[in-house]
Amino acid sequence: MTLKRLLQKLTLSIALLIAFISSALALDPNVQALVDYETLANKVALRSNERVDIFHYEIPLEIVGRDLADRIDPKIKDALIFKKGGKDYVRWVINPEDTQWHLEVKDFLESKGLDATTYTHLKGYMTASRSYIVEDLSTGAQFSIKVSTNKTGGHWKNKHQPIQDAKDIRAIADYVNEEKLAKPFEHLITMDEPGIFSIEALDQAMVIRTLDGLVGSEKIYLPGFSAVHTKTGRKIAKLNGSTDPESYWRENYNKPLARALAELAVRTGLTYDSPHSQNFLIELDANLRPTGKIVIRDFGDSYLCKDIFIAKGHSEIPANWTQKYVKEGVLKISVGIMHGNKFPTWLTNEQYQLWGEEYFTEYQKEFSRLSGIPASKLTANFGPNGKYFSGRYKIRGTHWETFLEKMKLETTQRALFRGSNCRTVFH
Repeated sequence: MTLKRLLQKLTLSIALLIAFISSALALDPNVQALVDYETLANKVALRSNERVDIFHYEIPLEIVGRDLADRIDPKIKDALIFKKGGKDYVRWVINPEDTQWHLEVKDFLESKGLDATTYTHLKGYMTASRSYIVEDLSTGAQFSIKVSTNKTGGHWKNKHQPIQDAKDIRAIADYVNEEKLAKPFEHLITMDEPGIFSIEALDQAMVIRTLDGLVGSEKIYLPGFSAVHTKTGRKIAKLNGSTDPESYWRENYNKPLARALAELAVRTGLTYDSPHSQNFLIELDANLRPTGKIVIRDFGDSYLCKDIFIAKGHSEIPANWTQKYVKEGVLKISVGIMHGNKFPTWLTNEQYQLWGEEYFTEYQKEFSRLSGIPASKLTANFGPNGKYFSGRYKIRGTHWETFLEKMKLETTQRALFRGSNCRTVFH
């Protein structure tokens, strides 16, 4: 074989090897699509969809608080907990945009005579908020992580991640997962948050969110704010045969969201405190057709209806929740699809008011169907409040009593099969 021919074969082999490695290290295409929508189809803050190095501190596991569900993917656990010198360590992630909070971690480590060097292992991608989607190139794990940062996308800037909020997130994630296992949800998909780490002295936590239902799936998750993006909303509506994106998304986002959040309230007693479009995603099939299901995330941003939690045998959750977000005798209802966002050119304020009216009508219809409470008995003064629409149901009367008693009975029947709540002890 001539030298020229040998060099040609070697060049081809190297090219194929590079292509193989690049493919192996690439994000799942559906996760990449989510990153692209989060960063590029975002009217409030255009952000980068490029991969970046994620820096971290390496902290002895013995001094870090942790609450990890048994169901957490071992690959995610291995991406964050590793051995060094025969000892377990945690990779405490630094948000790439943060210039404040991680310095407290650095000072804390130095004060204890520990290594405060920053290392890299994970790769990451921006989202619309402070969360980063990260990947571990050694295991292929892909998940979302949230830590404190003084800079992020959109209108929400300085975001400290306190420990109590992280504990609330974990408790609710287990509670919702338990409900989902007992009976699958009809209208909603949940993004699980099965793990947190914490540094008690700093009141800082690190929250892990999975990408279940997306990695390796044929489904695509479209952020709610991307559906009401001038170009993206119109493009997807047109792909589905509609030249009227306003009416298309009123039917395929606004109303499905009403059904999903009504189901969440009936089944769990949870209602969002800030139900804006950063908390919701629309499930699409491979052809970008909405399936009718809404993906919800960030459970910690919720009001708890104490009456329903007690009926479901979980009085401990509202007892340990931030009390101003625990409501008794009422169920708060609100939605703000355009809160914190800019209107697309195809949606007027008058049309948005119609969205609010139709949302409440759909919500009440679905709540009545699922709870068995007649719609006429679900009284609420539902109306506009800025870009939110808000109201509340008063929990009183025989129909509500019947609903809560039925829930208690179902809870008792499940108790034989519930077993443990699949959580480790928080240190």
